[in-house]
Amino acid sequence: MAKKARKKAAAKKVSGKLSAKSVLAEIAEKGNEAESTMAQQALMAKARLDETLGLNSKMAGSRVPASPMVVEPHGGPNIVATSIGEKRTKGKPTGEAAVIVYVEKKSKNAGPAMIPKTIGGFPTDVVEVGELRPLASSCGGMVCGPTKCGTLGCIVKVKNRNDKYILTNWHVVAFNHPFEGRPVDDGAGSQIGVLTDWVTPRSNGVGNIADVALAKVTGAAANSSHCQVRNSSWLTKEEIAQRLAQNSGNGFPVRIVGQNYQPSTGRVIRMDGDRTVNYQPYGIPGLCRFVDMLIIKPDGNAFSDDGDSGSLVVTVETQPRPVGLLFAGDGVLGYANRIGHVVKTMDIVQFHA
Repeated sequence: MAKKARKKAAAKKVSGKLSAKSVLAEIAEKGNEAESTMAQQALMAKARLDETLGLNSKMAGSRVPASPMVVEPHGGPNIVATSIGEKRTKGKPTGEAAVIVYVEKKSKNAGPAMIPKTIGGFPTDVVEVGELRPLASSCGGMVCGPTKCGTLGCIVKVKNRNDKYILTNWHVVAFNHPFEGRPVDDGAGSQIGVLTDWVTPRSNGVGNIADVALAKVTGAAANSSHCQVRNSSWLTKEEIAQRLAQNSGNGFPVRIVGQNYQPSTGRVIRMDGDRTVNYQPYGIPGLCRFVDMLIIKPDGNAFSDDGDSGSLVVTVETQPRPVGLLFAGDGVLGYANRIGHVVKTMDIVQFHA
């Protein structure tokens, strides 16, 4: 009898894990319109934890939180973001729905209150993401400056100019004594452009909004068909907020194609990221604070890797639309400058494949 009882309990546990996975799929697909009781309870658990940690995600009188946006003041500098996901134990997925808390470093004092082990009947899972750094590589890539390489995000047109321009990051092609006309190559030694415009990050405590550079196309090898945009309009701040509002638990899906032409998918879970980035390897003393960042949760283990800097973050739909410009990562989450900031900074008027 005891053996049968154990088998029955084990079967119930497995069934619970399977149903938890279906709940995660339901939230990913339907967002705050998810109908099952368990999905609604998961959304409310996340909202309650946000409130507990001082993330200012307000609870609504209805079954779902009123707003998905996490705005300052947030839960101390150590807490990065929260989402609904699958709990992992020793790096292995358990099949159990959980409220995920991403922190720079695991600590009992990660925020204003210790993160509870459970919230609203769901376990929490604290994920350490580590230091945030730019993602250029030392060799290989679609676009390269003198010593660093990255990804050619897209070909763009600029206001009051007739030429086409390569869009990428400052730290990929413009750091280390940049000058107008500096050659930019394709990683194989063929020149594809010359540097024309850039914004150097500042480390004086001012909030940076874009790590961005443009290079005028001069070679036929400048190809950005991988970014898949076809004269697409970019997502405005209001549209990003609206998409987040439709799924306060799990964000909305996006993708990049990095330097190895391999796509990576994830979900934007915040549009107001505020963290410091280590630019010391690029000649900037101290840490550079970036604000208004998109924070992207990976579908796999990590959203981005070395060499992916400069990738255009686009929506996952029949006609992809630009959302952000990837520039940094912490080993788990991806970080992008909101595309509206990039467009305004560089006077971009059109995106081309």
